[in-house]
Amino acid sequence: EHGLLRGYYGSDKDITLPYAARIITSSSFERCRLFVESINLKNAGKIIAGRFGAFSNCPNLKTVRIPETVKEVTPDMFYNCPNLTVYVRRSQVSADFEERFTGKDIIYLDE
Repeated sequence: EHGLLRGYYGSDKDITLPYAARIITSSSFERCRLFVESINLKNAGKIIAGRFGAFSNCPNLKTVRIPETVKEVTPDMFYNCPNLTVYVRRSQVSADFEERFTGKDIIYLDE
């Protein structure tokens, strides 16, 4: 809706967002938290964490690819995602990202 992804209602474990999805909110993946395994954000421009992170409480989430178009990534976005490897550029993450990230791994795309 006008670039805002209100929610994912599919059943695929591996999600690739359409190019029109530019704004991701804390409720965007609420309905698939327990089964989603990977998310490719394509050209999302902003991730709004809200009370819970946009990808929080996704125990089976293994991969999130953050596009260059997202300017700020914080560890709160991935709360309680123990199996997660996030693909991101170092310039996108907050200063405390590595220290507070509770997932499995961080892969910096610019190294």
